[in-house]
Amino acid sequence: MTTEELNTLQEEAYDHLWNGRYRMALEAAKKVYRDRPDDSESAICLAWALLENGNPVKAMEYANLAVELKGDSVKAHLYRGYLLMRMSIFEGAVSDFDFAIHQQKESLAWAYLNKARTLAGMEKFSEAEKTLELAILIDRGKNPNWTEIKKWYASAKNINAGSEKINSNNTKEYLLKCSEAIKQKEYWYALKIARMIQNCLLYTSPSPRDRTRSRMPSSA
Repeated sequence: MTTEELNTLQEEAYDHLWNGRYRMALEAAKKVYRDRPDDSESAICLAWALLENGNPVKAMEYANLAVELKGDSVKAHLYRGYLLMRMSIFEGAVSDFDFAIHQQKESLAWAYLNKARTLAGMEKFSEAEKTLELAILIDRGKNPNWTEIKKWYASAKNINAGSEKINSNNTKEYLLKCSEAIKQKEYWYALKIARMIQNCLLYTSPSPRDRTRSRMPSSA
């Protein structure tokens, strides 16, 4: 079977399970696992189908195997937790659910952080600040440096509002800020400031004609 056919069959197996067609689910899950014995999702789907068809021992065997195989470990733990709960193995179920929740929170917080950076790169600073706050809230202090990077968003917002200005007298200060922002992976800020400094220098630098005139002797 092709990869696309196997993916479709996998989806059908889950659909059968969600809708109570357990025998059909088992047949589909077996076919997928036969072609994908090293895939965690095919193993966990088969485990669920086996449980619904009255074979909890085999179901547990495949559920444990799914956690060890390559693939989506969060999904494998989540479904194994569900199977353990169904079999009244509550402590094991809680452990699996905690793992899945922890991993999902980390992924979600990181996604919000990078969305904030993207919005900032689009000059949508108010929205970026709100998104960053969500990332910090979900992260729950695991990355304390995330709170420190708020200053880049505030600075960029102030620059656009005109309350913070870049000129020929403070370019060195802002170049140092760029360096610090890069260390914190806030590349969008460094890029924004670099462009503004470049424009500032171009605006304040004398033109070639002006430099030529300055070298010409004044008329008596």
